Amino acid sequence: AKANTARLQWCRSVNNAGNYGRWGYIEVGKPEKDGYDEKIANAINMAARRAECNALILCRGGGSIEDLWAFNEEIVARAIYACVIPIVSGVGHETDFTIADFVADARAPTPTAAAEMLSPDRAELRTNLSRLRLHLRQNLKRMLERRMQHTDYLAKRLLRPGERLRGQTVHLAQFYARFRHAWQRFVENQRWAIREQTQRLLQSKPDIHLFAERGRQRGQQLRHIMDGNLVRCGTRLKQLQIKLETLNPQSVLERGYSIACTTDGRVVRDAKQIVVGAALRLRFATGGADANITKTTIN
Repeated sequence: AKANTARLQWCRSVNNAGNYGRWGYIEVGKPEKDGYDEKIANAINMAARRAECNALILCRGGGSIEDLWAFNEEIVARAIYACVIPIVSGVGHETDFTIADFVADARAPTPTAAAEMLSPDRAELRTNLSRLRLHLRQNLKRMLERRMQHTDYLAKRLLRPGERLRGQTVHLAQFYARFRHAWQRFVENQRWAIREQTQRLLQSKPDIHLFAERGRQRGQQLRHIMDGNLVRCGTRLKQLQIKLETLNPQSVLERGYSIACTTDGRVVRDAKQIVVGAALRLRFATGGADANITKTTIN
């Protein structure tokens, strides 16, 4: 009767708490029979070996000291101590104490209290779960925003070889336009100077031969200046062309180098980016090849 009462109280407490876990019940018999302490110890050892639960409840309804004496036996105390699964003791009433209560991981005054101790409230669990879900969603949102901002920042700083070539080409075009404009302005100034000299000549009627010689000298100086400017501009253009060729990845490949990329197109710059057995794509000056890594060396 005491065992049935304890079991009913235990089952009622579990159902009222609305616990999500799975529960099992092992009944070891009546305390009046011999070997009751051995049955309790064997049940605890069996539960420890099977390891099918997270905690054990050792409980019995109230009774006389003789009815509860099995929980004072050494074999039961040793079984509780050796059990790797946490044990909550709920033997007898609140005023009853046994050795099992002191050896167990926790003591409950009654079997009902033991069930309530291991049965958290379902509403409280739902509230905590909702709060954790909200925090997780907010943290993920903030993390994604930071990652997106960092990605945008890196994308703005990333400068590919093609973009550098286009930038150098634009710079070269701007330099050519400035040179052409300066040259046209220089020629126009020289024309105005010649016109002024011609007007002065006509007005003062100077020595024609003298001014003809000066005109010839001016023409020679003009041609000399033009030739020098053209040579300097040509040299500058060749230097810029050499720089452009140096920055061209195709020129680097034609010197015997190759570009290693992963299967998803990322360029490999460090041996730490790859592992043994990884597949790579190699690009040469002409054509390409696929390779598998057999060894890596980190300097």
